[in-house]
Amino acid sequence: MTMKIVIFVLFSVSALGQTSFEKGYFIDNHDQRSECQIKNVDWKNPVEFLYRTEGENEIKRGTLALIKEFGIYGYSRFKRANIKIDRSETSVDALTYDRNPVWSQETRFLKVLVDAKASLYSYNEDNLERYFYSVNDTLIHQLVYKKYLVQSPQDIAMVKTNSEFRQQLWANVKCSNTKLSVVEKIDYNPKDLTKYFREYNNCEVGSIAAPEVKVKRDAFNIRITPGLNLSSVQLTNPSLPTINFQNAINPRLGVEFEFHFAFVCFRVFALKKPAQKSG
Repeated sequence: MTMKIVIFVLFSVSALGQTSFEKGYFIDNHDQRSECQIKNVDWKNPVEFLYRTEGENEIKRGTLALIKEFGIYGYSRFKRANIKIDRSETSVDALTYDRNPVWSQETRFLKVLVDAKASLYSYNEDNLERYFYSVNDTLIHQLVYKKYLVQSPQDIAMVKTNSEFRQQLWANVKCSNTKLSVVEKIDYNPKDLTKYFREYNNCEVGSIAAPEVKVKRDAFNIRITPGLNLSSVQLTNPSLPTINFQNAINPRLGVEFEFHFAFVCFRVFALKKPAQKSG
């Protein structure tokens, strides 16, 4: 009998992590901390999350109204905060001539980037990217950054930037040896801000809480999936005797390839199985 190779190709498109429950925790309004498994959907601006507690299969919902803080260990952490946030548009065709933030009072989950004496948080929603900070667990304030228009002498609208966040850092998050030139070079992005806050905390207290680091997912994975099949086959032809292939246990060897591209996952399954022998 010849060996048969059966190839099954299955492409599945899904957001990474959307089907996995990972070890985490949450703190409720009564400051009760609970260990649990949280469904990881790689949040940008969560308003709720799904979880199940240890030893239970029931999936429950944690909401902004009920939960003060939640996180997945080694991946991300979010803290509820009542904040003033500037939602001014960033696209050029929607800019105004007002350089001042337009504040909106909201309650949101903020992502914790640095947790120490001076803490740094982020909030992302569509094209909106805002960063917040607090010192010594005081009120959380937004670091101000806003693009706006000014009229040039030639009557041409020009784009300028209100980078008040640098003044905030110089006034409130500054070591004794911090140079103004360093602060002036900081850009409004997570890399520059996280680095600055870590350096400040290291200077002030000599140590710093580790940042919430996202677990790196490999771009390519391979997995061997051996197994056994129990099967029987009957072939019927009017001009020939009926042929029966009796129940038989057949070994199965599978190979699963997994590719990750950004937020899309492609999986290819290859199955190698010997042909069944007649009884």
